[in-house]
Amino acid sequence: MKNLHYFLILPITLHFIALFIPYIEHQYEPGVKILERGTDFGFAFVPLSIMIIIALIASIKRSRFTAIIAFVLCFGLLFSLFLLQFSMRPMLGDFTIHTYKFGYILAFLSALLLMVLLLVNLVKVFRSAPKKE
Repeated sequence: MKNLHYFLILPITLHFIALFIPYIEHQYEPGVKILERGTDFGFAFVPLSIMIIIALIASIKRSRFTAIIAFVLCFGLLFSLFLLQFSMRPMLGDFTIHTYKFGYILAFLSALLLMVLLLVNLVKVFRSAPKKE
């Protein structure tokens, strides 16, 4: 993709915005609800930093190698979002209900958007590469 670096700003910005939106709601007792944002979790900044590293790798040089590495690192990004669930859901008390809010969903969708952009980039890089015969 020609303008890949412009498109990569969108998922990073969406993920940054998602940090300030509530990620999870805890209900320990009936009627007592606690909302936690992404900034309340230290681990929530790990996926953002992984996204920035992926964007730097994909933007440095447009070759098959960097396209493959950037796309493969997206699986690590999705895994880090999965691991974030364990730090968001502490088990306190007998009656605990956890409800995911829009911030976590937006963070996950921004990671999927980055993955789709890098998949399109991967296909375009492989199609535009000269064929050896």
